[in-house]
Amino acid sequence: MIAYHLFPKEILDNSVTGFLPYKEIVKTDTIFCATINGERLIIPYRIYNEYNDYLEKIPEGLHRTFTAAFFSRHHNGYVREQCLRYLIHLADIQLYIIPYILKLVEEYVVELAEIVLNEFDSLPDQLLTVFVQENPAWLPLMYQRCVSYWNCYYRERYTCLNDYPGIKIYNLLLKKCSLP
Repeated sequence: MIAYHLFPKEILDNSVTGFLPYKEIVKTDTIFCATINGERLIIPYRIYNEYNDYLEKIPEGLHRTFTAAFFSRHHNGYVREQCLRYLIHLADIQLYIIPYILKLVEEYVVELAEIVLNEFDSLPDQLLTVFVQENPAWLPLMYQRCVSYWNCYYRERYTCLNDYPGIKIYNLLLKKCSLP
């Protein structure tokens, strides 16, 4: 069994974790990791928990943000999209949300990358820079995955690699974070 660490300890407390609509993560064995302020998060790549429109049932605030982040890893692309739209429009987005958003860019559902691309300017430059600096392997891996999905599924739709939304986001991240 994998021990997940979905959010930084400093923001977790019993009132939040006790309120979340899941007690355990169902049927997943693949993870991804991100470092946030020196703390390693261990996040499931895909979850199979029942969704039951939880996001609409939870009032605005930290509980809803945690739920949206958690279900952004859902096996159903429509659920991931709904959660992404919520996360990317947060008025006070926090650093720990960035890996949940950026992970969706490098997946096979290009429509999720298109959403991020359309809203990219609303993501705080400082948070993106801190995240990329703390996770130096993230961008090269993101690039490789985007190229792979473009090559397998989207080469006809986007004849030029640099037109593929994931690669556009990659290039924007390089520019925002002042990387070569």
